[in-house]
Amino acid sequence: MQGITVVSTGESVAVVVHELSDELRALVRDRLAEICYGSAEILEDPEYYSFENTVEEFFKRYDKKPLTTKLGMAGELIVHSLMPEHHADLLNTSIFFNKEERSIKKGFDLTFTTLSMDELWYGEVKSGALSTQRRDRGVQSASSKLGQLVATAAGDIHGKLTKQRNRSWWDSAMTDAAKVLQTDDAKSIKKLLRAHAGVEAAGDAGFNVLLGAVVMHESLLDKITLEASIQAAEKVTASQKFHRVKLLIVQQETAELLIDFIRTSLGK
Repeated sequence: MQGITVVSTGESVAVVVHELSDELRALVRDRLAEICYGSAEILEDPEYYSFENTVEEFFKRYDKKPLTTKLGMAGELIVHSLMPEHHADLLNTSIFFNKEERSIKKGFDLTFTTLSMDELWYGEVKSGALSTQRRDRGVQSASSKLGQLVATAAGDIHGKLTKQRNRSWWDSAMTDAAKVLQTDDAKSIKKLLRAHAGVEAAGDAGFNVLLGAVVMHESLLDKITLEASIQAAEKVTASQKFHRVKLLIVQQETAELLIDFIRTSLGK
């Protein structure tokens, strides 16, 4: 895709977004309603879930949030948008919008299944911005920020799957699956989710996770290195807290690029 550099290592993918290209804009525009509401849901009433209506609802949720929350929302939207392009072996079974209210989504950020519908993956996305100060004054590098975000994402999803587990998160994931997948596929995934909801907290090592890290800063001259991507993946794998691990790493100049495009698409 134009404007994007991709480096793959094992099951990890590092994506550097150099520019918000026309191709990426088209991808977001085409998939925004699907990301927010679920593809099965919008098939029932495409007019109700139109791009225009989806954008209106998005900013009702986004504009009143504090800056850190906006950063997280933008990062999660980027991961939702780029996942099908860079982890084609996984199928998203979750939606972006919180269903009950206009607050941030609780529980699992994302859930995925394999194309054969016989395996579950749980996603956790962390976003963070670097300081605008110069690096020679001791500001952390993009690679260092990456390591921090991946470690935080791994710790948070591990907690959700073990000590802090809450059955309502699996119930919510099942509701999402029904909004994304056709009936028979949704039934298969809901069966897997119900089985996982009943797993004892000590059985954490049996879960598959996808960790998303979105590093945002003003200058992309300080790019995330291949070595940093490999180290971040290997560190989580070596912890043996999960069965399998995938990473999607995104580096972008500013969270506002994507949000500004969505806003200006309706002349806002």
